[in-house]
Amino acid sequence: MGANNEFGNILLLLVYGVFINVTLVCQGFFFGTLADDFMVVEQFHIMPMLLFMLTAGTFVNSASMPTAISYFSYINPIRYAV
Repeated sequence: MGANNEFGNILLLLVYGVFINVTLVCQGFFFGTLADDFMVVEQFHIMPMLLFMLTAGTFVNSASMPTAISYFSYINPIRYAV
Protein backbone atom coordinates (compact mmCIF):
# COMPACT_ATOMS: atom_id res chain seq x y z
CA MET A 1 0.00 0.00 0.00
CA GLY A 2 1.23 3.45 -0.79
CA ALA A 3 1.71 5.86 -3.61
CA ASN A 4 3.14 4.62 -6.87
CA ASN A 5 6.12 6.89 -7.49
CA GLU A 6 6.87 5.93 -11.07
CA PHE A 7 8.08 8.72 -13.31
CA GLY A 8 5.05 8.41 -15.60
CA ASN A 9 2.63 9.02 -12.75
CA ILE A 10 4.54 12.05 -11.51
CA LEU A 11 4.72 13.43 -15.05
CA LEU A 12 0.98 12.88 -15.51
CA LEU A 13 0.28 14.74 -12.27
CA LEU A 14 2.37 17.68 -13.49
CA VAL A 15 0.59 17.68 -16.86
CA TYR A 16 -2.81 17.74 -15.11
CA GLY A 17 -1.62 20.58 -12.88
CA VAL A 18 -0.49 22.64 -15.86
CA PHE A 19 -3.74 21.87 -17.70
CA ILE A 20 -5.92 23.05 -14.81
CA ASN A 21 -3.77 26.12 -14.23
CA VAL A 22 -3.84 27.21 -17.87
CA THR A 23 -7.57 26.51 -18.16
CA LEU A 24 -8.50 28.56 -15.11
CA VAL A 25 -6.13 31.41 -16.02
CA CYS A 26 -7.70 31.58 -19.48
CA GLN A 27 -11.13 31.57 -17.89
CA GLY A 28 -10.06 34.47 -15.66
CA PHE A 29 -8.75 36.39 -18.67
CA PHE A 30 -12.03 35.78 -20.49
CA PHE A 31 -14.11 37.11 -17.61
CA GLY A 32 -11.65 39.98 -17.25
CA THR A 33 -12.47 41.14 -20.77
CA LEU A 34 -16.17 41.30 -19.92
CA ALA A 35 -15.86 43.85 -17.12
CA ASP A 36 -13.83 46.95 -16.37
CA ASP A 37 -13.51 46.39 -12.63
CA PHE A 38 -11.70 43.54 -10.87
CA MET A 39 -14.37 43.27 -8.17
CA VAL A 40 -17.05 42.59 -10.80
CA VAL A 41 -14.93 39.83 -12.30
CA GLU A 42 -14.41 38.22 -8.88
CA GLN A 43 -18.14 38.20 -8.20
CA PHE A 44 -19.07 37.00 -11.68
CA HIS A 45 -16.41 34.27 -11.71
CA ILE A 46 -17.93 32.51 -8.69
CA MET A 47 -20.91 31.08 -10.58
CA PRO A 48 -18.98 29.15 -13.28
CA MET A 49 -16.51 27.92 -10.68
CA LEU A 50 -19.34 26.58 -8.52
CA LEU A 51 -20.83 24.89 -11.56
CA PHE A 52 -17.44 23.39 -12.43
CA MET A 53 -16.95 22.10 -8.89
CA LEU A 54 -20.44 20.61 -8.69
CA THR A 55 -20.20 18.84 -12.05
CA ALA A 56 -16.67 17.51 -11.50
CA GLY A 57 -18.03 14.39 -9.83
CA THR A 58 -16.39 14.96 -6.46
CA PHE A 59 -19.45 16.17 -4.54
CA VAL A 60 -22.19 14.65 -6.70
CA ASN A 61 -22.06 11.32 -8.51
CA SER A 62 -21.98 11.94 -12.26
CA ALA A 63 -24.42 9.11 -12.94
CA SER A 64 -27.10 10.68 -10.73
CA MET A 65 -26.97 14.12 -12.39
CA PRO A 66 -29.80 15.22 -14.69
CA THR A 67 -29.03 14.66 -18.37
CA ALA A 68 -28.63 18.34 -19.28
CA ILE A 69 -26.12 18.94 -16.47
CA SER A 70 -24.23 15.71 -17.17
CA TYR A 71 -23.51 16.95 -20.71
CA PHE A 72 -21.91 20.05 -19.21
CA SER A 73 -19.62 17.87 -17.15
CA TYR A 74 -17.91 16.61 -20.33
CA ILE A 75 -16.41 20.07 -20.99
CA ASN A 76 -15.50 20.58 -17.35
CA PRO A 77 -11.68 20.73 -16.93
CA ILE A 78 -11.86 19.99 -13.21
CA ARG A 79 -13.59 16.67 -13.92
CA TYR A 80 -10.52 15.35 -15.70
CA ALA A 81 -8.07 16.51 -13.04
CA VAL A 82 -9.85 15.04 -10.01
